Amino acid sequence: MPKFGKRSLNVLATLHPDWQMILKKVINILDMTLIQGYRGQEEQDEYYAKGLSQLKYPESNHNITDKDGNPCSEAVDMMLYHRDKPHIRWDAKFEASVVAGIVIGIAFENGIMVRWGGDWSMDLQENESFIDRPHFELHKKLIDGKWKFYKDLRNSPNAIA
Repeated sequence: MPKFGKRSLNVLATLHPDWQMILKKVINILDMTLIQGYRGQEEQDEYYAKGLSQLKYPESNHNITDKDGNPCSEAVDMMLYHRDKPHIRWDAKFEASVVAGIVIGIAFENGIMVRWGGDWSMDLQENESFIDRPHFELHKKLIDGKWKFYKDLRNSPNAIA
């Protein structure tokens, strides 16, 4: 059975608890590597300057912290892990779509909508100007029968302590 390596576990620890729950279920199905969770200001602004992110700090979902200032990223970058080299296959478009389907499905089963960087508009069409297939972010959560945006939950009674 697949399991997270040390690097992935370090990334997992920087993620929102809902991501931790989702990804602990995904790893039972797919051997994957978590590439990035929380990003501080210097790292986020570097990604922006290099064109690897569309957003400056603190606008990215990678930059979220909890009420105490601890990393609580609502975004994660992940890829399927291959035992043979290359371990990560950045150009594997179909493979990334399969990973996305599994991640999105498990999240939805748990009352969470996830937005994928391969389909930002969530319309199942390849019509995006900026493609970031390793990227996933928490989008909405089902609370009391209603879908709530995560950004609206950050300062609510449902926010992470």
